[in-house]
Formats: sequence, structure tokens, C-alpha cells
Amino acid sequence: MNLLKWLAFNLRYLCNPPWDTGVTPPEVVDFIRHAPPGRALDLGAGTGTNLITLSKAGWQVTGVEYALLAVLSTLRKMRKNHISASIHLHNVTSLDFLKKPFDFILDIGCFHSLDIDEKEKYRKNIFRLLEKKGIYLLYSFLLESDEPGTGITEKDIDLFTEKLTLLSKQAVSERGFKKAVWLKFKNKL
Repeated sequence: MNLLKWLAFNLRYLCNPPWDTGVTPPEVVDFIRHAPPGRALDLGAGTGTNLITLSKAGWQVTGVEYALLAVLSTLRKMRKNHISASIHLHNVTSLDFLKKPFDFILDIGCFHSLDIDEKEKYRKNIFRLLEKKGIYLLYSFLLESDEPGTGITEKDIDLFTEKLTLLSKQAVSERGFKKAVWLKFKNKL
């Protein structure tokens, strides 16, 4: 990601960015309710809302976020809630520092902001870091074609299914003007 785009994204956290609702989505709550706790990875962790929800449900959570102000907010929330998790100021396309696989990987709106090359690096990280039979839950805007833009295409989904099984695809409307989708994958291994 270029420096100007990175700086603009970071500055959005000086206010309340529209994507940071402070509420864990029902799709994540439902997953937590039905899955035994294990190791979780929150990609694009933002200000830590889902990291804290997972941790309170007994998960051992690692978050990755590349906006410094969001990471600082996460650290404050973790202290306030007495949460023992880890948050890393890092880009989701280079996760070589993470070695152990995760039972659950969550991404709410991170993948869809990446360019084509970054998406390929991201996918390789998912394939490497998802535990055997692990679950990957992804929320993204849905693109109707392969044109550039913020979102996921059917081709992107197909590339994930090279190594993951698509368990569900739930279309949702985002603020009435953008189509979005929840995708739930399971590692084929």
C-alpha cells in the first residue's frame, strides 16, 4: 500500500470511521456461540472490538492492524477490559512473524481494500495460517465484475476455494447502497 493511502487511512481514526461500529456482528457472535474456543486471528482488527469479544469468550486472540491510532485504541480497550490478547501493528500481506496456525481467522472488511498483488499475498497467509479444519470468516463488499474497486469478486472467492471449502455465502446489504457478503470457509486439510 502506498504511503499516501496508508496515511489517509490512519488519519480516519482521529474521528470515528464509519466501519468501526464498536459492535461485534451477529455472524461472529453466532460462530463463537457454536465453536469451542481455540486460537483466533483477527485481521484488520481495527480498535479491537472483535478481538475483545473473542477473548471474553475464551479464545486466545492475536490481532493484526496497520493503523497506529487503531492499535493504540485497542491497547486502551484491552487494559480497560483486563484482556490478555496480542495486537500487532503490521500489514496483513506480510505475516511471516506468525508461526503457529489458528483455529479461526476473522476478517471484517480488510481483504476487500487490497489490490490484486496484495490479495494474493493475503491468500497465501490464510492458507499457511489456518489450522487443519479451521474456519475462516470473511466479510467484504461484493463486486459484480473483475473491475478494480473495493470488494471481492467471484474470481477471488474461487481462488480461496483452491485450498478451502466454501461452507456458506450470505449476501447482505450495506447501508442500502452496496452489496456485501459474509463468506465462511473451512480448511480442506
